[in-house]
Amino acid sequence: MGYSKNKIKPRLFISILKINTMKSKRFDEVNIEVAKNQPQYETIFANIDYSQPMTLPVTACFELTEAEIEDIKRDGVLWLTQLTFGRNYMPILLSTIKPKMFVPPLKSEE
Repeated sequence: MGYSKNKIKPRLFISILKINTMKSKRFDEVNIEVAKNQPQYETIFANIDYSQPMTLPVTACFELTEAEIEDIKRDGVLWLTQLTFGRNYMPILLSTIKPKMFVPPLKSEE
């Protein structure tokens, strides 16, 4: 059976995202809060690395519950769903190692 955009109910899909137990974890290099004050989404704490303008990597960290850790141990898989809103799917990188991130120094107040 082929893919049909008409079979996906976006509102239902977005509401499913809200019940995910995996939470975004704040980290020192956070410089943006994605989907803040959007009740249909969980806020994602992220770092946009402006020192790499060609790829502009966005990094986020997620904290897993004990049940999610057990699921990964049992099944050995982690599922990723990326909302594209009809645009191209961009490359992603999942890792257990924190990448290096550029954080510009804060401007001092005069």
